[in-house]
Parts: sequence; C-alpha cells; structure tokens
Amino acid sequence: MKGLIIAAIVAVPLALAGGVAISTYNTGISHENGIMGTYDENKIKYNAFAQSVTESAGVADAYKDAVAEVISGALQNRYGDGGASALLLALTEDNPEVDMTLYKTIQDQIEIGRTTFANAQKLLIDKCVAYTNSLEKFPGNLVYGLMNFPAKVDPKQKEPGSVCAPVVSAATSQTFETGEDGGVNPFGNND
Repeated sequence: MKGLIIAAIVAVPLALAGGVAISTYNTGISHENGIMGTYDENKIKYNAFAQSVTESAGVADAYKDAVAEVISGALQNRYGDGGASALLLALTEDNPEVDMTLYKTIQDQIEIGRTTFANAQKLLIDKCVAYTNSLEKFPGNLVYGLMNFPAKVDPKQKEPGSVCAPVVSAATSQTFETGEDGGVNPFGNND
C-alpha cells in the first residue's frame, strides 16, 4: 500500500508535467501555423488589391486613349485643319464628355484595398503578439525553451521582410526611424 502511494505521488506530478508540456507544445504549433497562415493570407489580399488597381488603371488608360481618339476624330471630321478657330468652335459645341467615374472607381478600389490590407496586417500582428506572450509567460517560457521554440516563426523578429514585421511604405519607415513626420503630399510621391 505504501508503495502504491509513493508511486501515485511520483506519477501524478509527472503526468501533470507531461500534460503541460504536450499542451504547451501544441499551443506553440498552433501559434506558428496560425501566424504563417495569416501571413500567406496577407500576401493574397495584397496581391488581389494590387492586381485590381493595376488592371483598372489599364482600363482607364485604354478609355482615355479611346476618348482622345474620338474627340480628335470628331474635330478633324468637322473642322479639318482649321487651327485655333476650329478649337473655339469645338469648345462651344456639344462634344463627347470624359466620364470620370472610372477614375473614382480606381480611387475607391485603392482605399478599400488599403483598408482591407491594414486589417489583415492588424490580425497578423495580434497573432504575433499572442505568440510572444505565450513564449514569455510562465510556465510556457520554460516548456518552449526546452522544446526549442520558436521553431518556424520568431514573433520578435521585426526586420523588414520577416513574417511578423508590418508591411509599410518607405515614408512610414523613415518617419519612425527619424521620429519626424514630413507631412503627406497628396499630389506627390510619399514613398
């Protein structure tokens, strides 16, 4: 009987420690797989956003060229090579109008795409923070250390291009490196 009690006293803590180790290991794997999955989703969302804007801009360029060709042809057919007088007559007549809704659509796509991507980045950052907390809190820090975690993803790695580093513009990087905000120029290149 005494031997059974001693065995139980030894077995119970070992079983609990084993359970904690297995649970912590599985949590670490879940964190890393979740981060990598979210990182891949970010790539897909950014690619979809970039392709959508690029393709729409191509349509806008084709539209612009087509409208210019129609207007040029209309002026040539109506007035020939009349020079400035032909242009003054053209301005007072009813000519094809340039529809600006296509450009507004591209602007809306950019805004929606940026917001969608920013939300995806926030989700990735949240997962990286949760994993960092798990790695640093007791008893996880002990168990993770014994099991060589982080294995695939180091949530503390913030160098550009690493999984847990946010994707930002060059202007944003410069602002945070220098601590100075140069302002936003809506008509120039902010990168």
